[in-house]
Amino acid sequence: PGWCEGTVDTYYGPQGTHDFMERTTWHAAQHLRQIYWFLDQMSLKPEAPITDTDLAALPIPRDVWS
Repeated sequence: PGWCEGTVDTYYGPQGTHDFMERTTWHAAQHLRQIYWFLDQMSLKPEAPITDTDLAALPIPRDVWS
């Protein structure tokens, strides 16, 4: 409501502000999961990684590389 109303023009067409914010959030989270994957390959562990619970409400791909 309020600040989250309206439409955003994107390279993939006009998007409702809510949909745009949701996509931006899960897309960034997906890239963060990929960074975690690379860190794991180097035997490095983040101190406070995002969890499945953090991602539960997002329409994020199940696999890290999809």
